Amino acid sequence: IIAGTTLEAEGNQIFNTAYIFDASGEVLSRRKTHIFPAEAQWHTVEGDALQVFSIGPITFGIAICYEIEIPEVATIYQQQGADIIFCPSYTFTEHGFWRVRHCAQARAIENQVYVVHCPTKSEAMGIINPGFGQASILSPCDLPWTANGVLTEAKEEQMVITTKVSLSKLYENRQTGAATTVKDRERRKSLYRKQSLTF
Repeated sequence: IIAGTTLEAEGNQIFNTAYIFDASGEVLSRRKTHIFPAEAQWHTVEGDALQVFSIGPITFGIAICYEIEIPEVATIYQQQGADIIFCPSYTFTEHGFWRVRHCAQARAIENQVYVVHCPTKSEAMGIINPGFGQASILSPCDLPWTANGVLTEAKEEQMVITTKVSLSKLYENRQTGAATTVKDRERRKSLYRKQSLTF
C-alpha cells in the first residue's frame, strides 16, 4: 500500500513524505526531492535521496507529483531497476493535473516502465483546495499495449481502478519494441557525455 503523501515535521523542517506498507507490516518512506514552487508556501524542504523499493517481484520508484515533471527522476529509477513508477499527486487546477498526467505518460514511454498516476481528489473544503484529477495506469505507447498507452483510467469523479500488468512484456518491449528507448539511450551514452550536459 502506498498511502499517498503527507506533510511531516522533523525538527524545524517539514517534508512531503510518501509511506509504503508491505505485506509483512514493514513501513518504508520516501521524501519528495523537488518542491513545486507554490509548495514552498507551506515551508516544505526537499529530501535528498532517490531510491527504489523492491517488494516481492516488483521494483518500483515513487515520483511525488511535481517530481514526474523532472525527467531525471524517472530515468534514475529506471536505471536502478524500477519497472513501475507510482505517482501520487495533488493538483487543484485542471492545468496542473494535465501537466502531471502528460509527463507521467512521457516517463512511461521514454523509460519503458509502467506509471500509476493517483491524484488526491476530494470535495471537502479545508485549508487547501479540493484536488483535481483522475487516476490512470499507463504503459509505453507500443505493442502489446493500447495505442495511447492508457491501460485503464477513472471515468467518474471518485473511482477505484485496477489492471494486471506483465513484467515479461515490459522486458520484451525494451529489447524488441518499435521504440527501444532504454536500449538506445544506453547505446548513445558516449554522445551524451561528449555533449557535457550540465545543470
